[in-house]
Amino acid sequence: MFIPARNDANEGALGSLRVFVRYRPNAATSTFSHKARAQRNNTENFIIKHCDVDDHLYVMRRARKEDASGANSQFRTDLIEAQCARAEAERTRQAKIAARERAEIARLVEIGLEGDQQKILKMTVRQLDDQLKIYRKILKDETLLAVKIGTLKLKAQKQAAVLEALARNQEVIRDMQRLLQDLELPTPGDPLLLPDDRADFDAEMEDELT
Repeated sequence: MFIPARNDANEGALGSLRVFVRYRPNAATSTFSHKARAQRNNTENFIIKHCDVDDHLYVMRRARKEDASGANSQFRTDLIEAQCARAEAERTRQAKIAARERAEIARLVEIGLEGDQQKILKMTVRQLDDQLKIYRKILKDETLLAVKIGTLKLKAQKQAAVLEALARNQEVIRDMQRLLQDLELPTPGDPLLLPDDRADFDAEMEDELT
């Protein structure tokens, strides 16, 4: 059985390094090592007791020489590259999530909301789940948003939830229907472009062909 050496994860050398990096994310591990060694060996008191001005000058010049050599530049380069890769991976993950969400919304819109109670009672479990998703994702039903879908395990529970949501959202559904009726949708066979727009489009196509 594994038993930690200490009851505090921030104690010990590794825990101290973790806390050090948390507050100084751009610091190199060699910096932590030097600071820990100086603290453990009580180097500050040794310097006060035994070192003179020449020793201080020597140490400062040596430290400046090491800093100018760029010994820690590779660490910072690796750190920046790692952070950029991490940010890019997160952006890719968020883009995939957004794409899946858009595809799911498009699928639910294609399925459509069912307003007939008798048809709802004849739906399968999967169809009921889709209706619940429509109320949650599109209509933003607050009651269903506060309920975890996983708690509705029985088909009767899902049917009751869908019917209750239908009753709650009657006014919203009527508003959406009126909005769709007011839209002037093109009839089959009508051009998708207005005459002026089509003329401009044809002229652009001729220019590209020539």
